[in-house]
Formats: sequence, structure tokens, C-alpha cells
Amino acid sequence: MILPSIKGTLFLVTSIVSHLAALPTNVINKCPQPSELNPVPPFFIYGHPEDCQQFFLCVFGTPYLMSCPATTSFSELLGVCVDRYSPQDICAQENAVRECSRGASLLAHPQLCHRFYNCSLVVETSSILGRYQDECPYPQYFDTLEKVCKPYSEVSCLDRLEVKDKCEYSKAYECTDVEHCEDCQAVFPSCQGLTDGIYPNPEKLWTTFYLTCTDERVATFTCPPFLDKPGIFSPRAKKCVSLYEVSSSDNFLGRKPTCVSKLPGTYPVLQDPRVYYSCPGPQVAYCPEGSVFSQQTQTCNAP
Repeated sequence: MILPSIKGTLFLVTSIVSHLAALPTNVINKCPQPSELNPVPPFFIYGHPEDCQQFFLCVFGTPYLMSCPATTSFSELLGVCVDRYSPQDICAQENAVRECSRGASLLAHPQLCHRFYNCSLVVETSSILGRYQDECPYPQYFDTLEKVCKPYSEVSCLDRLEVKDKCEYSKAYECTDVEHCEDCQAVFPSCQGLTDGIYPNPEKLWTTFYLTCTDERVATFTCPPFLDKPGIFSPRAKKCVSLYEVSSSDNFLGRKPTCVSKLPGTYPVLQDPRVYYSCPGPQVAYCPEGSVFSQQTQTCNAP
């Protein structure tokens, strides 16, 4: 929210008086007028009736047309510029309310392809969304013709913004444990600029978490357990591996064996005889289910 200080407001008024002439307009002049009893009317601003980004600043009874910064709207209730389509953006909400009062049920969001207005909503669905606002499940978009959420590949957004990051969906990440909430980007990293494929989570390297990118949209996954222990995603191999393929320097749980002081050959992993490795290397391998490695026979046998 953009909150101008009193000093900044006075500077703004002085600048307007110095550099601007009164702008002709067909809107109602709501400015307090000077009079004998009140020759200097109080400071007053009011919104443009047709453009949410513009407002009028009153200077000695004359309205001067002003504009809020890009991506913001003027809130007549607060008298400041606020983030466009935020809960404080009363102008955009009033436009939706007017359409709802005319019998509309579902309305496409004018700027964001993944959001829409639901005239049946009595309460806000999220503290981030304004009145009547809702959004599609990630990564779906709202179809203006069928008035339903559909897969993004089936929706034509036209001039509406196509949001691709999951963290830009306000309801995609809701953490209930306030004391231990992670940043959304740490849980759902951005795939912007990445080709389709499998990637490690850059905020959780050498952990059980990894992600896939498809059309620059993210999906997160967890490696399945391996030999009764957590699986780890290896950024080098770009796949899930066991702890016996992970160095303790990469993950403190790593149990990768070492070939230091060992002759070339094959050895069992002492902590788990289902695992063996060859030197030099080491190159880790696994016995078929139900068997263990025998150093005497150099093969996997029944226990």
C-alpha cells in the first residue's frame, strides 16, 4: 500500500499548482469551494468514476487529474494508492459488486488469468483476496467462455496475465504452523526459464525433496524410502538414491562407503549386507530382494 506522508502530500500539491493547469473534465467537481468564511478549502481527493487508477486532487476548489503508479489503484475509502485487486482495492471490488448486482454469477478477473469473481461468496476465501474474489487450483486458469477453471493449456488468457509460479497463487501454500512456516519459494521454487525436466530443490539440496518443471510450472515430489531408509535426491545423478550413495559431507545422514586403504575388489557394506561396493570408486550396488552379499563367494546369496 502506498501511503503518502503529510510532507510528501504538501510537496505534491505545490508541484501541481506550479506546473499544471486545471484539467477539463466531465465529472462532477467534488472539491470543497473557497468562500468568505473558508477562503482556503481543506485538502481533499476523490476517485475517478470510470478509471480506478486515476483520482482528482483538489487545489483551492479545482480538481486536478492524477494517476496512481502502475499496478496500483486509488482507494477512495483510504485516500491512497493501493495494490491493484488487493483487499484494499475498493474500486475493483465495487466494479465486481455492480456486475454481481446485475445478475452475474461468475466473472473473469480483468487482469489475472487464474483469478475470478464468484458472486455467491458471502465471505472472503482468503485474507489476500478481496470481496467476491476466488482463484483456480494451481496451475489452472479461468475460462471466460465456459466460466470454469480448466487446465492452463486449454484456456486463452488474451490480455490477462498468465501466472506460472505456484507462489503467485495466493491459496496454493497455506502454512498452519506459524512458528515453523517456510518461505513459499523454498517449498515451491520457480520454474521460470527452465526447460521441462527433473530438478533438485535449490533450497533443499541433498534432501528427499525434488521437483519437475513442465511448461515453466512446478510440481514437487518426495523420494520413496530405500532399504527402509529415506531416499535422497542426488543433484549429480538427477535421481533418487539411497543413503549409501550420499556422502556425509552432502547430507549428515549419508553413509557412502570409502575405498581408502582398500585394494581393488568388491566389499559388503557392514551396516547393511544387502549393499556392496567395488573399489576403486566406490561404485555402490544392491543385492536382489531377499539376498545379501557374500564376500567369500563375491555374489548375492540367500541369508
